[in-house]
Amino acid sequence: RTFDEGGDASEPTQRSQQGTLLLLRALRYIQGAYPFWNASGGADHVWLMLHDEGPCFAPRAIRPSILLTHYGYWAASPRA
Repeated sequence: RTFDEGGDASEPTQRSQQGTLLLLRALRYIQGAYPFWNASGGADHVWLMLHDEGPCFAPRAIRPSILLTHYGYWAASPRA
């Protein structure tokens, strides 16, 4: 079984929306292929996010999980 990350032409093209759709497709695959995901509702699983804003766009279905990301912003004098 393989995970197909392809979308279709009717899907939104914004990066944040595409990222969310990709995570939802991955979640559906994981839930079907590895039923133990459902034992904890994902709370004991880790998702790697590629951008510092990645968890902001994470779908609700994976938010009980650990969302691991880097914080890529750096400045000598941090701004609020």
